[in-house]
Amino acid sequence: MRALLVLFVLALLGCSSESLTAGFTEPIRVRYGGTRNAQFFSGDLPGSKPLTSEEVLSGVKPSLPSTTLTTARGVVVQADAGFVLSGITSKEAVAVGIRFADLGTGYWILPVTSQDPALPGTFTWSATADFGAGIEPGRHTLRVVAIDGAGHAGTQVETSLCVASAVPDNLSACSPGATPPSTVLSMTWDTPVDLDLRVITPQGKIVDPKHPSTALAVNGQVDVTAKGTGIFDRDAVRGCIRDGYQSENLVWQDPPLLGTYFVYASLYDACGQSAVRFKVSISRPGPELDGGTQPLISTFERTGELLAVDADSGAKLGLFVTEFTVQ
Repeated sequence: MRALLVLFVLALLGCSSESLTAGFTEPIRVRYGGTRNAQFFSGDLPGSKPLTSEEVLSGVKPSLPSTTLTTARGVVVQADAGFVLSGITSKEAVAVGIRFADLGTGYWILPVTSQDPALPGTFTWSATADFGAGIEPGRHTLRVVAIDGAGHAGTQVETSLCVASAVPDNLSACSPGATPPSTVLSMTWDTPVDLDLRVITPQGKIVDPKHPSTALAVNGQVDVTAKGTGIFDRDAVRGCIRDGYQSENLVWQDPPLLGTYFVYASLYDACGQSAVRFKVSISRPGPELDGGTQPLISTFERTGELLAVDADSGAKLGLFVTEFTVQ
């Protein structure tokens, strides 16, 4: 019966059906029940705006049907997948709608599920959200609303999510006063291969994720906290083991040591793939924004391609990509 009500609600909300791919370019894409895609509709999220703090303190009640919103965590990363949202609705609800308040062109509808045994007369809902790679880093407001069998939406609820940059930024795009790294050299690629970002420093040291620090050894000891030191964040797809990343970043928290740095893309192992396309970029702090946040901005980008025959297990430097000078 509730499934029929959800179908009725979908008919009320949209005069014409959206294509199956309508929401694929949205900043958020929503699934439920494991693999089922929620239904996408263009336009504003229905229902009334969330209650203000003053309204809540003065005892104003949300319009029915109502819902809560719980998130697995308060920080997501650009292109993050599998982010869990959930909540509890009042008994009138048969579905919930989800969208960013300040991003995208529409909202997602999914059904509520079972009754909550701990709260008789209420229903639960759960969704899995995937986020777009193009979301501007910073804080964005996510809103949810409950919808009843007649298509009426209640009062929206909201939460603030920090969308962090895929380039490590110390969460400076979300946190006022946080200091971003001085410089980040990044490489991303499109195929699960063991590709390494490799750099020759002005001091002649060759660094890559398998040799992850630009610091020089002094009396046989390497001090990775020394000023001007860059450190790799990961060795992605090492040994052809897919780890959910196809990116590597060499991060300098303070300015790199003076001199010229030579940048290479080294295909350690093609992992059975025929070719890989990659992008190398350099990011530095941008201007401070209203509210005190300071995101990183890309100051250089270059793309390239390597073939399987270029794989050499690190025996060669790799394909020269660019050089940059710190003065």
